[in-house]
Order: sequence, then structure tokens, then C-alpha cells
Amino acid sequence: MSLRYSFEKISGEERWQVRLNGEFVTYVNKKDPELVDNILRQNGYESREDFLDDRPILRRDIQNGNLKITNVPHIVENPYGSLIIAGNVMYRMARIFQYMLANKLTEIDYDTESVTNEEETK
Repeated sequence: MSLRYSFEKISGEERWQVRLNGEFVTYVNKKDPELVDNILRQNGYESREDFLDDRPILRRDIQNGNLKITNVPHIVENPYGSLIIAGNVMYRMARIFQYMLANKLTEIDYDTESVTNEEETK
């Protein structure tokens, strides 16, 4: 897996929000991957992989109108303890909601294989 940083400019500020494959890492004043790698090392991570592997995962239900997806993985965003949903999870949830509408379902588990199989046949 390719682990790349993305730098998202914060509106009205000279700072960037840094993400690693969509996962929030930190804020920086300079767009510099080496700077972010150094910040990770200062926080005890030997590599970008170590950082991603160390993220605690919780599973919660997501409701969208009458549609409910159970056991959706959320990442605990430290040090504040807030929960975030990764970009790839959001994409899969969109596909699941489409699948639910097409099949007239009101509830489904996030890890349901039939959704994956349906996606692969399209």
C-alpha cells in the first residue's frame, strides 16, 4: 500500500491539515512530508505504517433516514477522543446505501459480503 500525505489548506490561515491516506495526522505550517515524518517519530512512531496500525477502531451504527448500517468502523481521533470515519469507509457506506435502496433493505451490516460481491459484478 502506498502511504502518502495530503496537505489541506486551512481557510484564512497559513496552516495545513495533514492526512495520511485520508487519516488525520496533524497540523503544520509548512507543506513538507519530512517534517510530518519527524513529528511522527517524535511521537513514538517508527514509520507511517506504525502510525496507521496504532489507530484504535470502534464500531458504531450509522442511520441515514430509514436506512441503517450497523458496525461501521470509526477511528478514535486522539488526543481529543473524537470519532472520525475514514474516506474509504465513507465510500463503502455510499455503495452500501445504494445497494440497500436497490434491494429495498432498511438495515445491513457494514461487513456484509453480498454488497462486496454486488460491487465486483458491476
